[in-house]
Amino acid sequence: MDTKKLIFLRHGLAADREAWEGSDEERPLTAEGREKMLRIARGLKKVLPDPPDAILSSSLLRALETAEIVRAAFPTLSVEIDEGLRPGALLANFIKKIRRRKEKTILLVGHEPDFSEWILSLLGSRRGGFLRLKKGGCSLLEVDLASIPPRAELIFLLPPKVLRSMSS
Repeated sequence: MDTKKLIFLRHGLAADREAWEGSDEERPLTAEGREKMLRIARGLKKVLPDPPDAILSSSLLRALETAEIVRAAFPTLSVEIDEGLRPGALLANFIKKIRRRKEKTILLVGHEPDFSEWILSLLGSRRGGFLRLKKGGCSLLEVDLASIPPRAELIFLLPPKVLRSMSS
């Protein structure tokens, strides 16, 4: 059985979309978003059963900033940009790439609604399920990549408030 642990982390609180004058790709985390993400990263380090072997991030600035903050909690790792985590990317394409990777535990930093849809799909929900990762929310799935379609077991789904509360 080919299993991997996938840690889905939604990017932190970013500049307001309507007020931001630049491109959406360049929308950064706010000061509050960076501060909260620091606490989330400390909480994440405590709650993960195994540290990640790799950190993959969407190329959008808010995701990259989030990934770098989390990377500081795991100093031996670097952040790798993966275009398969950009908004609108397809789970099937991403799974093909993940199957070829040697790492067993991979932290993914990306966006909604994609992450929630991917999580539901991996858990076997084909229609009608509802899930929403809040900014800074996280889910850990153990995914059987050998099955077609891939199947997953939910290890945890934590809102950012819980992760922040674990940081002290």
